Formats: sequence, C-alpha cells, structure tokens
Amino acid sequence: MLKDKRKQIIDYIKANKAFLSNNAQALDIYQGNLLPYVDTILRDSLSDTYYQAIKHRILPINILQRYIDKVSTTYSKPLE
Repeated sequence: MLKDKRKQIIDYIKANKAFLSNNAQALDIYQGNLLPYVDTILRDSLSDTYYQAIKHRILPINILQRYIDKVSTTYSKPLE
C-alpha cells in the first residue's frame, strides 16, 4: 500500500512538472527575487552592447506582492 502511494505521488509530480516549476518561479518572485528574471529577459531580448549600457539601471519593481495582498484581503472579508 505504501508503494502505491509513493508511485501516485511520483506520477503526480511527473505529470505536473511544468505546473510545479511555474509555481516555484512565481513563489521565488513573490519572495522578492525578481531581478534575476528581469535580467535574463533583458539580456536575451536586447543587443549585447545595449544591454551592457543599461544593465546598471535595472530597477525591478515587484507588484506581485502588492497584488496578492490586495486580492487576498478582498477574498478574506466575510460576506454581509
């Protein structure tokens, strides 16, 4: 029985690997680690010369925390 449960858990993880990876990335950003993601996107989308010229100006503003805090308070209020 324990082996069956382990197999179910492993199968679930394998089947939802992309979803779980996306959630891990969202949690990382929510916890304040936005800069590496912005840096990677800019490095990949801009020319190397332009990226080198502006990389010191990157200012990641994490609105995800504010949005989640705002939405979660909306849903936590009891209905009247």
